[in-house]
Amino acid sequence: MKEGSRKIIQISVTTEDEAQFRAALESGRADLIHIDAAYSDPGDWRRLTQEAHAAGTLAGLRLPQIWRREADRFFGAHLEELKEAGFDRWLFRNPESVMWFAAQG
Repeated sequence: MKEGSRKIIQISVTTEDEAQFRAALESGRADLIHIDAAYSDPGDWRRLTQEAHAAGTLAGLRLPQIWRREADRFFGAHLEELKEAGFDRWLFRNPESVMWFAAQG
């Protein structure tokens, strides 16, 4: 590290339910909270993202580790919720999800 430079540490948390999300948000220590798509309701995504933003925290969506046809159908059925949620980040865990999201624009 160069003299006079400082290291910036960012804390990223992944949550599987609203109680975990709430705990991470209320701690005030998370810079980014990922909401796990496998354990969350698409109808809640926008509200949770707005709550994170109101607290000065970024919100992301953690996508499935393995992308199958069920994921195509699920995310296709909830495309409007994805677009309206206002996520700041996406946690891609396989190339198929990257390709699917790229195809959606």
